[in-house]
Amino acid sequence: MDAQRILNAFSEFVPATPGGIGIVNDVPPVPLTNTDPNPTLLNSTASLDTMDTSISSLLALLLSLAVRNMDVLKLMLIGGVIETSRRLVFTLWSQLWTWISTSWHVTVHFESHDEVYHWMMFWLGNQSVWESSREMYITTAYSYTDQDAADDFQSGKQLKYLPIYNMPSWFTYKGAWISVTRQRNERANTPNPTETLILSRKHDLLRDILKEAKEQSSSADIINIFSAGNYNEWYRASSRRKRPLRSVILEPEVKNAVLADAVDFLSNEEWYIERGIPYRRGYLLHGVPGSGKTSLIHSIAGELTLDVYIVSLSKPGLDDSQLNGLFCAMPSRSILLIEDIDAVFRRVTAARKAVTSKPDESNEEKTKNDIKGSFPFNPQGNENMNGVTLSGLLNALDGIAASEGRLLFATTNCVTALDEALSRPGRMDVHVEFKNATKWQARELFWSFYEPRTKRKEKNNNYKDPMLISAAVKFATSTVPEPVKLDELAKLADQFEESIPADVFSVASLQGYLMLYKERPQSAIKGIEKWVVEEMTKKNIKEKVEKEEEGEDDGEDDEQGWEEQPSGGVPFAVGDFIFLGEEEEGGEDEDLGEDLIRFIIEHPV
Repeated sequence: MDAQRILNAFSEFVPATPGGIGIVNDVPPVPLTNTDPNPTLLNSTASLDTMDTSISSLLALLLSLAVRNMDVLKLMLIGGVIETSRRLVFTLWSQLWTWISTSWHVTVHFESHDEVYHWMMFWLGNQSVWESSREMYITTAYSYTDQDAADDFQSGKQLKYLPIYNMPSWFTYKGAWISVTRQRNERANTPNPTETLILSRKHDLLRDILKEAKEQSSSADIINIFSAGNYNEWYRASSRRKRPLRSVILEPEVKNAVLADAVDFLSNEEWYIERGIPYRRGYLLHGVPGSGKTSLIHSIAGELTLDVYIVSLSKPGLDDSQLNGLFCAMPSRSILLIEDIDAVFRRVTAARKAVTSKPDESNEEKTKNDIKGSFPFNPQGNENMNGVTLSGLLNALDGIAASEGRLLFATTNCVTALDEALSRPGRMDVHVEFKNATKWQARELFWSFYEPRTKRKEKNNNYKDPMLISAAVKFATSTVPEPVKLDELAKLADQFEESIPADVFSVASLQGYLMLYKERPQSAIKGIEKWVVEEMTKKNIKEKVEKEEEGEDDGEDDEQGWEEQPSGGVPFAVGDFIFLGEEEEGGEDEDLGEDLIRFIIEHPV
C-alpha cells in the first residue's frame, strides 16, 4: 500500500473544517463473516481493498486522537504556567511586604490580659471610622463614658464599634495609615492577641496613640475587674465605675488613713529598693458581714485608678503552682483581692471535727498531717484534694518569685480562723476592723441617701423599647415627692440616728431598709422603729437556735427582768424579748409600749 492511497483515505475520512480538523467516519462496518454465497479465488482482490480501507480508517482515528491530546496538553501547559506565575508573584509579594513592614513600619502586639490591650480597645471604640465600615464588631463592653446615648437607641448604654476578627481593618490617624488585626484565641474563647500595624517609621506616633488611649481610659471613670482563668492567666471579667470615697459610710479617720497609706506606698518605691525591703503592701479587712469591706476596696481602687485582680482560694482545680503563676502574672500598680480568705480555714476546721469524732487513729493522724500543710483536706477519703496549701499561699505572697508593686487586700469575717503566719506584718501590714453601724454611720447613711442631687441627668420619658411593649405591665400611678429641704432633712437624719441602736445592725442592712423608701424619707422615719423591733427579734431567735444547736442551755431564759430603760426610744434586749426605752414627754408614740407588747404576743419567741 503506497503513501498516496493513505493520504487519500485520510482526506476522505477526515475532511477539513473551518474551525479545525473534524473526524467523519462514513466507512461502512467491515463484515466479520463472508456473506458471499459463492466465494472463489477471484474475490481476493476485493478483500484486499476492503482491508486497506479499514486500516486507513484506523489510522485516521489514531491521528485525530493525537490532535485532540495535543489540545489538552496545551491547556494543561498554559494552566501550569499561570499557577506557577501566581505562586511566584504571591511569594515575591509576601517577601516584599515583610521587608516593607519590618523596614518602614512599626508592628505592635497586645495581649488580651494586659492592661494596655484594654486601653487600645477603648481607644479603637472611640474612632468614628468604624461606623462607616462595611464590616464591624458592635459591643457595649467599652461603653463607659458620660456621653449622651440618644444616638444609640436611648438604651442607656453606648454602643461601641470595633474592628472584626481575623481580617485587617484600615484607617488613618494623623496622616498615617494604620492596620488593625484582631485574632481570637479559640482555646480560651478570648481575643488574644491583637496586632496593630502602623504605617510609619516614627515611634512617636505609637507613643501618641498609647498616651491618648490611656488618657481616654482613665477619664472614663472606670476600673477593670480581672478574674483568674484556667491557664495561669487573668481575663477581664467586667468593668465598674469608680466609687467616690465619700460614698463609703465609714469613719473618716479610718478610710482616709487606709488611702493615705496606699498613696504613700505607691509613691515611695525607691525607698523600699534602697533599704532592701520587698515592695509589697498587705491589708487585712476583717469584721462582720455587710460592714463595707468590699466597698472600701472598690473606692480605693477608683481613687488610685488601679485595676482589681480577684482570686478565690476555693476555686476548683487551683493548686500551689497555678496560684504562684497567677500572682507572678499580675502587673505592678494593681490591687490583688482575696475575698473570704478564712473560708478555706473553716473547711479545715470542719474536716478536723469530722475526723476527730471518729475513733480511727489512722484518720486522726492523717488529719494532723494534712491540716498542717494543706487547706483542702478530704476527711472521707485517703487522698488529698487538689488545692492550695498554706505553705503554697505564703510562698506566693512573699516568696522569692512573688510579684512586687501591688497592693494586697484580704477580707475575712473571722480573723481568729487565720493562721498567725498569714496575718503577721510583712504579709498583712495593716489590719482594719469593721463593726456594725454606729449612730454616726446611721445618720451619714440616711443623709447620703436623701441628699439633693443637683446634677442628676434628666431621662427621656418618651422613650419606648419595642422589645418590651408586648410585656407591658400596668402599675399604680404615683407621684414622686418633692425634694426635702436641707433643714428638714437634717431633723429627719437626727431622728433616724436616735432610732438605730449602736453596733447592732450592719451598714448593708440599714441600706437595704432605706432602699424601700428611696424617695420618701418621711416614710422611712415612720417605719424605722417597727423595722428595728422585727430585726432584733429575728436576731434573738437566730442566736437562740444557734445555742440550742451547740447544746448550750441558757438557764437565765426563764428569768425575764425589767431593766432600767434608756431614754430616747432606743430598743434593747432583755432575755429573749425586745423592749423600747421610754419616750420623752410629749412624744407622738405614747402607745408604742402597748403596740410592742402586742407585737411580741403575735410573734412569740
